Amino acid sequence: MTIWNPEGVGMLTVLAVNNCEPPPRNDQGRDFVGKLRGRTYDFSTGARHWTLLCGSQWIYVSYICATKNSELERAQIDEILQSLSEAV
Repeated sequence: MTIWNPEGVGMLTVLAVNNCEPPPRNDQGRDFVGKLRGRTYDFSTGARHWTLLCGSQWIYVSYICATKNSELERAQIDEILQSLSEAV
């Protein structure tokens, strides 16, 4: 699934992957703090990625935008990621 605001600067993509190994702990990411547990990665290109565990399934989320626009939607993207939770 891809989400974007027609008036925005970036694109958020969410992929659910079955039977996948967790991300390695020796990578450059840091622990994600939200309703789901996982890892988060920021890149100098403006891209951001998350690997989140939802039940027994890993969800891969990426946000891509031009480097010069990397801070414009940061708060909105953080809010979306913080709101992700397992279905009840």
